[in-house]
Amino acid sequence: SDLLKFARDLMLRQYQVLISLGLHYLWLRRRYFRSTKQIKTSFICFCSHLFVPLRMYMSTNRTFQHRVTIVGVAVPIIMAVMALYFLLHRTAIHLIIGFGLVLVIIMMLERLLHTSYLFEGDMLTISRGRFMKKEQVPVKDITRISPIRRQWLLIDYLLIEYGAGHEAEVQPVNEEAFLQEIKKRQDDHEER
Repeated sequence: SDLLKFARDLMLRQYQVLISLGLHYLWLRRRYFRSTKQIKTSFICFCSHLFVPLRMYMSTNRTFQHRVTIVGVAVPIIMAVMALYFLLHRTAIHLIIGFGLVLVIIMMLERLLHTSYLFEGDMLTISRGRFMKKEQVPVKDITRISPIRRQWLLIDYLLIEYGAGHEAEVQPVNEEAFLQEIKKRQDDHEER
């Protein structure tokens, strides 16, 4: 189904380019030129500047979703029970702590549900929810990807090292496809 979707998108892009070229041809013909030779010469020059390298034009965006873990679900539940406990005791300090915990839970759930990893051209954009700043990782600068497995905390993630000592942690749903996508985009960048 991914191959069919890619083929359909490619055909749509080709039709859009052809329609755009046809409209530009008609516009040039009506607006500036009277002779056919002038039209053909200017249109060929226009087309040669319009087309970009095919690999750049056909690059597709790909999104990976964040993997939800047991720890990622258990911690907000435990904090919700704690917040409920503090909110039921109606002293000022307990209410402040309870509402503080509610805000932390909202931030945690936002990050848990809306984290995604988007490949756009030669850039990996890590979005960790609406309240956090997006992180841009140039795929060409990735030097190493290490799988980190911690059995006692039930946490496993990929540690991406890039640039001059920068690191990013990702937990995509399909790690193998994520690694293949990085390798594919690095190979495409090297070929250019």
